[in-house]
Amino acid sequence: MEFYPVCPGTPYYVIGSPSLDGVRIHLDDGKIFEIIVKNNSLENIYISRVFPNGKELNRLWITHDEIMKGGKLIFEMSKTPNVSKKFEPIPSN
Repeated sequence: MEFYPVCPGTPYYVIGSPSLDGVRIHLDDGKIFEIIVKNNSLENIYISRVFPNGKELNRLWITHDEIMKGGKLIFEMSKTPNVSKKFEPIPSN
């Protein structure tokens, strides 16, 4: 689904290259967490940018709480990796 748990028992999910064009997760409280992938193709395998709820993300992970709040996670894909961007590391607990 474009992300996976870093380690069982931690609230962090690492973002990976999406294989689907989009997904909707219907949460227990009636909210929806939607993943939208723009420019997805066999050639565009690199994540260029990620936008949770319209704000560009400076990290390649999201938290469980961010998912449970609902909203949209938008991926922009490209043919080449975005090597100019510096990403925030996952916090160590």
